[in-house]
Amino acid sequence: MDAAVEGRIELVTSALLIDELTRVIARAKFARKIAEQGLTAKALVDRYARLAKSVTPASIRRTVLKDADDDAVLACALAARADCIVTGDAHFSI
Repeated sequence: MDAAVEGRIELVTSALLIDELTRVIARAKFARKIAEQGLTAKALVDRYARLAKSVTPASIRRTVLKDADDDAVLACALAARADCIVTGDAHFSI
């Protein structure tokens, strides 16, 4: 997020991805790291949502066979004409 704040990158998201982030970031396994930053899960998601440009996802066919939810990431990237997708998700590894 620092790179986005500094204007070095543009973050792009969608309402669906913000909803998913809200659910995922609330998991107990992230609580300590978020607290170390002096944040709450809600504050982190809110900050991200303010930094990111929101787009209406492109309409795509099912693409990520092992995890259909990941299609939302691809649909967002296509709609934004993104240069890259940054994720730790193994389904996107090349």
